[in-house]
Amino acid sequence: MRNKHQYRIVLLGEGAVGKTAIRQRFVGKGFESEYIKTVGADFSKKIINVKDTEVNYLIWDPAGHLEFKSRSGIFYSGCTGAILVFDLTNLDTLFKLDNWINEAIEKSKGSIKTWFLVGNKCDLERKIEYQQVLNFAQASLNKISPNLYYLETSAKTGKNIDKLFNDLGQILLSKVLDL
Repeated sequence: MRNKHQYRIVLLGEGAVGKTAIRQRFVGKGFESEYIKTVGADFSKKIINVKDTEVNYLIWDPAGHLEFKSRSGIFYSGCTGAILVFDLTNLDTLFKLDNWINEAIEKSKGSIKTWFLVGNKCDLERKIEYQQVLNFAQASLNKISPNLYYLETSAKTGKNIDKLFNDLGQILLSKVLDL
């Protein structure tokens, strides 16, 4: 019999950084070039196999725009992982992740133990240097624990989208299994 584990994940970041595009690409819906704001929140489920273990993801995608910012704790409740998404072409989206981290810490009541920092839009000309990302990550570690990982993706081309969720699955499983 195969091992089965379920993880609730939340995608966080400013509007238009590609959170929904990452989620849609991961669940097999492809990439839509027309930008549509998420209103409230969206939700997806997908099961993947990680080292002979079934990982069932429940993925919350709350709106990133200020006018939809009054979120209740429901999007964070029971989440074990957070994917912090910023746009590699917009430095402001990296620094605003600090607000998202603070909100997630407060509203998750400490349930989020694994944090994945994702620089999206790596298919475009980047405006953020790797050192800036590293500095941000180091400054954030004292808030969110030593469990912060980094990956660059492109929801448009699909680069590293599956890797993101496979790596996240391995990290989450390593906390409960000997992988």
